[in-house]
Amino acid sequence: MSVNDAYEQRKFQEIQEETWGHLAPTENQIYIGYFTYAAGCYGGCGYEITSSHFEGLDDSPWYYDAITDYINQQDIESGMIYQFTGSFCNGVFEGIITIILDTNVKKEGV
Repeated sequence: MSVNDAYEQRKFQEIQEETWGHLAPTENQIYIGYFTYAAGCYGGCGYEITSSHFEGLDDSPWYYDAITDYINQQDIESGMIYQFTGSFCNGVFEGIITIILDTNVKKEGV
């Protein structure tokens, strides 16, 4: 990493903290809740987070990074809607993932 890259990264983190710092998750605080996401049918579309609620946790860049990192580590099948239920603490999710809907199941008469 060049000196310029390191400076830009540090400056970005400073601006992010100044702008969104009041929304950052509290260190060592355990937040209980869920989020739901749907996997698109056209591979490149990836997934969409459709809902999210963790009691006392505001949306923030840190939460967004954590949730997208977590989803990207999962095996996702297109056409599925999933729900994570559990806890979030220090950037780590612990809980279970349930399939809410499998749109790949053929319907009778279709």
